[in-house]
Amino acid sequence: MKQRTIILAAILALLTAGALRADNPELERLYKEDQADREAGPNAKIDWQAVSQRDAERRARVREIVDKGGATTSADYYHAAMVYQHGTEVPEYDEAHRLASKAVELDPENGGAKWLAAASKDRSLMWQGKPQLYGTQFKKVDDRWVLWDVDPTITDEERAKWNVPPLAEQRKKLETLNAPRQ
Repeated sequence: MKQRTIILAAILALLTAGALRADNPELERLYKEDQADREAGPNAKIDWQAVSQRDAERRARVREIVDKGGATTSADYYHAAMVYQHGTEVPEYDEAHRLASKAVELDPENGGAKWLAAASKDRSLMWQGKPQLYGTQFKKVDDRWVLWDVDPTITDEERAKWNVPPLAEQRKKLETLNAPRQ
């Protein structure tokens, strides 16, 4: 009887902690659709007007799901955050940061969520005309990719805490982004 009580208590503790909660399949689907719209890469010929319309529809649905308590796991919050990361306004990037931060809170080992928390913060700062913190954001200027201004006080050690590569690696990405198309 004592062993059964201990087992039941352990199961209850796991349920309470959310360890046995399943990820929300609709948030996962919306995330996969978001990523599929971008899989061709930053230099591809993409109908961004059509993608922007789908992005807005996905954000609206994510908002409904989150507001109704449909996000419960780290993966759920990460999926929701990524959809918001592809918004068009600073409040949407701020919401992506809030959602990604919640994903990290729920699972501190979720490297994708850590990176997204940093990237969404950077994107918000960039669109406010401020230097980014971590160096995750690139922008096309005069048909060439540039790394948006980066706050020089943020170290590579701090970047590593958020699963962001060192700034030198980020700068090397520019070579690939600006390489002539084959």
